Amino acid sequence: MNYDFQTLPDVIKVPQSAYRPIKRCQNCQSVFINEKNCESCGRSLEYHLIGELFSAKSYYGIKERYVENQNKLLYFFPIFENKNSASARSYVRNLSKRFSDLLTAFNSNNIIRPHQRKIFYAESIEIINELLRYSFDSQLIDSLLAENDNSKIGQELLFYLHQESHQIEAESSWAKTILEYRVFGILRINFILKSFITVATICLLAVSYKNIISLQFGK
Repeated sequence: MNYDFQTLPDVIKVPQSAYRPIKRCQNCQSVFINEKNCESCGRSLEYHLIGELFSAKSYYGIKERYVENQNKLLYFFPIFENKNSASARSYVRNLSKRFSDLLTAFNSNNIIRPHQRKIFYAESIEIINELLRYSFDSQLIDSLLAENDNSKIGQELLFYLHQESHQIEAESSWAKTILEYRVFGILRINFILKSFITVATICLLAVSYKNIISLQFGK
């Protein structure tokens, strides 16, 4: 039996559409992966550092869970929120972790798709604003950007932080807000209370002084 080993281009030509990009682990870039895990680092292939846009991992998901766990009264009177509570501190930690993950994604390949970068950038801006509103030290945000981000977006975030850190102040406590409220846009509640206490003290002293004089003169 004779075999013809002649290669005919038209016969063995592989169509371009048959080629597929090599799959790599998003964590270590290894090509040694199976359907579920990376054989090099063990990372689950279902894991994604930052998730999809507006997912539960995002700022919006973190914010939604935080609000849902608050007292229902805060839905109507958010001024009474205690930003120093354990839940608020946990919320801030989750935001800072999310911000750090976004910086890692901006500096990595194949985590953020090109059309998603602007949206994740906008999310990063929202996180910076929220952290500043919760009295998070702007210097810590600055250090995260300076140490972990060399991307163009990272530089833009750093510029935004330097521009806005003095404009966005931590929200005052409800007690301070109420005391600073101006009645009819003129007099602060704080001033009215101080005036009331001063007048009441003067009246009390006057009555006490009158009683002392009356006792001394038998009247």
